[in-house]
Amino acid sequence: MLAALRRITWALGSQRRLIRRVAALCLVVMGVHLAADHLDDLIYNVIDAVDLWADDSAAELLAWLSSAGGMGPDDAARASESFATALDLAEKDRLALWLALLCELLLDVLLLDLTWGRHQDSAVAGLFAELRESGRAMVEALSPLDLERLACMPALFAFALGGAVMAALAVENAARDLLGRLLPELLWGGSVAAALGILAAAVLVWRFSPDLLHGALLRSRERGNKAREHAREVAEAPHKWPRVRRVLSLVRVGTRGAWLLVAALPLAVAGLQSNDLFALVARAVPSP
Repeated sequence: MLAALRRITWALGSQRRLIRRVAALCLVVMGVHLAADHLDDLIYNVIDAVDLWADDSAAELLAWLSSAGGMGPDDAARASESFATALDLAEKDRLALWLALLCELLLDVLLLDLTWGRHQDSAVAGLFAELRESGRAMVEALSPLDLERLACMPALFAFALGGAVMAALAVENAARDLLGRLLPELLWGGSVAAALGILAAAVLVWRFSPDLLHGALLRSRERGNKAREHAREVAEAPHKWPRVRRVLSLVRVGTRGAWLLVAALPLAVAGLQSNDLFALVARAVPSP
């Protein structure tokens, strides 16, 4: 038994980088799912506003046709009512869920490359030496700075923090149920369960976020170098309007990562705000 356990431990230890990458990817996917709940409400409000505008426009058009003699008043009223009830509340809710799911899957795919990251082996030994080497590599990776490198770390950290919060809530619920069965007379069972959830979230963030952010920044630098090299090749290739093509190439390079800054980061922050982190902390404080 001990020999089998030793082999399993050695196998897991030899693949620790793969395990860290998979764990970081799971945290980000959970954070995206948390943000998608907020996106569902936003999409529903947009669909509801568009549907209301379409209903009003159709009613006005049918009323104009009725007044102009194009159709009878009764036919216009029936057509307006039929158009207004074509998309009811249940259908709008279902459509919002499907669109939110598609956006969630698309965001997962777009973040996959950055989340998987890139790692550079270092010859230094020791914790502080590795931290200094990692910090130096990250500072070098920030130059030249572009939108993707500016937004990739805060966006991924916000998604990973959201995934850690979801894990904390799951641990809290499981611990509360377990303590309720084993120690039903314990008055501080809820506080202990919330504290265990906070501890689990802190461990996840502390253990997997540094590798996630380091690898994402190095991957962003690699992607930026490839994009600039491609833009240089495009600019040097013969074209009917070389200046226009050069400007378009520069615009594409300059706007790389704009979706992270405009869409992903605000959505991640909104997902965090939709869950009251202070309520979890308050539950961890025992009441007198």
